[in-house]
Amino acid sequence: MPPSPSFPLPKPLVARPARHFHRLAWLAVALALGVIVFGAFVRLSDAGLSCPDWPTCYGRAAWPTLASPADDHAAAAIRPVEVHKAWREQFHRMIAGVLGVLVLVLAVLAARKRRFGIARILTAAALVAIAIVLYMQAHYVAASALALLAEAILLFAALRWSNVDLARVATITLAVIVFQALLGMWTVTWMLKPVVVMGHLLGGLLTFCLLLWMAWRATGLPIPMSTTIGGDGTLWTTLLSLVPGEADVVPVQ
Repeated sequence: MPPSPSFPLPKPLVARPARHFHRLAWLAVALALGVIVFGAFVRLSDAGLSCPDWPTCYGRAAWPTLASPADDHAAAAIRPVEVHKAWREQFHRMIAGVLGVLVLVLAVLAARKRRFGIARILTAAALVAIAIVLYMQAHYVAASALALLAEAILLFAALRWSNVDLARVATITLAVIVFQALLGMWTVTWMLKPVVVMGHLLGGLLTFCLLLWMAWRATGLPIPMSTTIGGDGTLWTTLLSLVPGEADVVPVQ
């Protein structure tokens, strides 16, 4: 039996921001995938407007378990309470919130060695938190202004930082998460307007791709492509031949 080909492990592609950063990043990848799949379930089960207010559900942090008490809330005038659907929408918001916190942690870890890195990330997060409170109090213009200011802080920091320690991609991912929260809000307040729903889905896919790329770069380990089919790398070589500029790639023996 011929010996299986071996590949030397390259040096890490980036300076890992923290010891367990790559593990947190992979956890965020898995959670982002779960948010996307559960969001599709919410939409296909016609539960996208089951909580007409945001970020609460008929004024509750969780969801109503009985229809009668929730009927007194102003949101009941928009849509009658459907308990069997309301939990789906609010649970989707909850796991998306957990993902947002996890991305915030990743951004803080990645930017902690940058000048005023942690301060910028936490300032943007605080502005978003204040914007949510203002939105719940019907101060919509002020809430939007603070959210956009937070986005500007994150994007400006990402443009100034390099990606050698993943500070740029982590900050951009956090900015996308903030914009996703805005789209989630508009999805409800604009009654599932198609362009907003499509943007929300595309934003979720972009978040997943950014997290996947960040986790892969932080791990710094190659995938042994030679074991995909028959151990000779035929599939990998075929796929690479379809990429412009990669037609001369040959299997490693």
